[in-house]
Formats: sequence, structure tokens, C-alpha cells
Amino acid sequence: MNTRNKTVRQISVFWIGGLFAMLANMGVTTGLHELAGIRVEIAYASGFAVVMLISFLICRHAVFQATDQPVLPQFVKFISAALVFRGAELAATIALFHAAELHYFVALVSVQVTSFLIKFFFYRAAVFSDAGKAST
Repeated sequence: MNTRNKTVRQISVFWIGGLFAMLANMGVTTGLHELAGIRVEIAYASGFAVVMLISFLICRHAVFQATDQPVLPQFVKFISAALVFRGAELAATIALFHAAELHYFVALVSVQVTSFLIKFFFYRAAVFSDAGKAST
């Protein structure tokens, strides 16, 4: 498979994985709150934790197929990067909404689309890259 086709396939799987993670987050949060009576804040935090794990596994196994690398360092890099990206997404959305006076939905979509692409290429280059492996 050439590089372009590989990238298109990876981005497609990354996008589908993101949709699946979003649905899992909503399902876990709603299920824990509605069925188990857990406070929304705790239910959402639990859903967020589940999504981080699901997203990592999807990226490791389906998107980048990086299972030949040590899992713990890869997981730590992924979680650290994901948390930084979430914070940056929040800050950028607020900045575009308030400072640039963009409509909140335009700001949100702009940030999410941009973040999606940046995350994909960052994860591929820095988290799930085989460049750091010792040659055999």
C-alpha cells in the first residue's frame, strides 16, 4: 500500500474510532447516571476514562497498528498528549468565541476539525511511530 493510501485508510479508521469513542462516552455516562444513579460528574469522568482507553486501543491496534512497541510508554505518551489536546481545544474554542467573536458553533467546529488533523499526525509521528524502536 502506498503512503497516500495508507494515510487515507488511517485517517478514516481514526475518524470512525473517534465516533465510536464519542458514542461510548455518551453510553457510559448516561448508563452510569440513569441506570446506576451515579452523579453526572462522576459518570462523565468514568465515561471519559473509558474513552481514553478505547481511543488508545483503537489507535494502537486499528489505526497505526503499533502493537510491536512497548505498551506502557506508548499509553503514557498517548494519555499525556490527549489531555494536552483537550485543554488546548477548550482554550482555542474559548479564544475564538470571545477574542475573535466567532459564533460558538463556528469556533467549536473549526477547533475540532483542526484538532482532529493535528492529533492524527502527532499521534502517528510521536506516539505510535516506530522511529524510536531499536533496529534489529
